[in-house]
Amino acid sequence: MCTQSRKLLGVSCSEAQPVVVLESGGARKRLQNSGSAPEKSMRFIFVFIVLLAGATNSVAAKEVGNACLSSDRGAGQLSLCSCIQKAADQTLSRRDQKRAASFFADPDLAQTTRRSDTKRDEAFWERYQAFGDVARKHCRKR
Repeated sequence: MCTQSRKLLGVSCSEAQPVVVLESGGARKRLQNSGSAPEKSMRFIFVFIVLLAGATNSVAAKEVGNACLSSDRGAGQLSLCSCIQKAADQTLSRRDQKRAASFFADPDLAQTTRRSDTKRDEAFWERYQAFGDVARKHCRKR
C-alpha cells in the first residue's frame, strides 16, 4: 500500500510491505515495515519535526497562565495560575485562550466583549463563562 505521504516524500512504493496491527487499550495501530535506510531516516526526520512542532505549540499555548502570572493578582501564585491554565486548556481553543489572556492586561476589554451584540462575541463569552466556571470550581482553594 503506497500512501500519499510516501509519494510526497519521494519514497519508493514498489516494494510490498507487511502490515502489523497492534491493539493497546482498545486502540488499533497499523505499522508498516520498511526496509531501506534512507526511508527510515526520512521517517525519523518527519516524526522529529512533528514532535518538535507539537512541543512548540504546547509551550506557546500557555498564554492564560502567563498572563495570570504577569497580573497584579496572580503575581507569584504559580499554583493558582497553573490551575487556571489547566481550566483554559479544558474549555478554550488556543485562539480563545489568546483572547482571554488579553483580559488580564485590559479588564475593560472583557466588559466591552461581554456587552457586545455580535454573534462572535456572544459565542466567545459563553465559552469564556464556561472557562470561568471550571476555573472557580477547581482553583478556588489555591
